[in-house]
Amino acid sequence: MAGFFAGFKAGEAPVSVRFGIGARHDLSPELQALGVSRALVLTTPEQAEAGDALARSLGGVAAGHFAGAVMHTPVEVTEQALDVLKTSGADGLVAIGGGST
Repeated sequence: MAGFFAGFKAGEAPVSVRFGIGARHDLSPELQALGVSRALVLTTPEQAEAGDALARSLGGVAAGHFAGAVMHTPVEVTEQALDVLKTSGADGLVAIGGGST
């Protein structure tokens, strides 16, 4: 059970899932391993503050922040996110949260 609380890592390139307390503070190695040089941060509106903080912590790697993810991803929300992605110059995504993002 101790391993669960320490977090876990799952996925294969080009996807990596990080879970655990403080996992967001160690994203640079993950992004480098995935070949991401500019990452767009995705969140729900409720997680917008955390997404802004994460984007700031990424510095020049952050390509922006889309805080409009909602449950069941309506087509119009997906289209909005894709528009932000296209204009951001991002080559990767960092999502905070669960299935909605």
